Amino acid sequence: MSKNGFLQSCFREIRCKHRSHLYKKPSFDASNGLIILKPELANSLINTKEVFSYFHQLCDKYGVCIDSCHILPGGYLKEHNLINGVYEKAYVYASMSPNEFAANQELYARIVALSGSECEVYGSLSLQRIGYSSQRLMALWHCGEPAVRIEEGLYVVKADLDGKKVILANGFYPLQLSHFLADKSRSIFFTFYSDTSFDVLKCFLQGSTNPEESHPDSLRGFLYRNKDNFRIDINISRNAMHLSGCQQDGIREVDLMRAIKVQNKVEVNEL
Repeated sequence: MSKNGFLQSCFREIRCKHRSHLYKKPSFDASNGLIILKPELANSLINTKEVFSYFHQLCDKYGVCIDSCHILPGGYLKEHNLINGVYEKAYVYASMSPNEFAANQELYARIVALSGSECEVYGSLSLQRIGYSSQRLMALWHCGEPAVRIEEGLYVVKADLDGKKVILANGFYPLQLSHFLADKSRSIFFTFYSDTSFDVLKCFLQGSTNPEESHPDSLRGFLYRNKDNFRIDINISRNAMHLSGCQQDGIREVDLMRAIKVQNKVEVNEL
């Protein structure tokens, strides 16, 4: 029998209350991780019971007990800067200028070693601040070789920036951020408790950053295999789900959720 009766109850509320904030217990005392169903999934979830049921099954299979659920519209996320808080590492690297990358000699040396280039490194948000659109940055991100992972939260590609050879860091981030913050977007945040290792959860419950390379039974793998049936746009840039990278990140992200000042509270009782 499922231990996630609360999760099933949440689905009923998600279907009928478009912009409610849901919760089980305000303190989330036991939570050690965060799952986000991103807008590309959350915006269509009310019509996709099969997807939610599959997510429910994965949570049961891998011992993930959902403690709270918040449905948050794009305007709320923008006002409270919540996405930059969740994706803290990616945000910091995306914000860095060439001078800041060069000043961090150890990091710059690793970027050079792994990318094979000694060009200047530009964080995508630093370029956006001087006039490059999120669409232009995403085009640069996809126009060359596959992205190279430097460390958690930092990915780079070689790019041609108006005739200048550069290294672009986290070129996907501005468009991802605008996707979360769009007026008509909403995202569903679940805090959870689990004894299962985060490596297992990332691989078998969530799936790889690129859904095409995900374990076929993970949520991303399942969505990728059925994307035409579900009419869900899922790819490396819109990959449907976030799951805390490790327990340390999970606790930090749960703390962000504790700080949310919930305006519309809906009591959800377990089945």
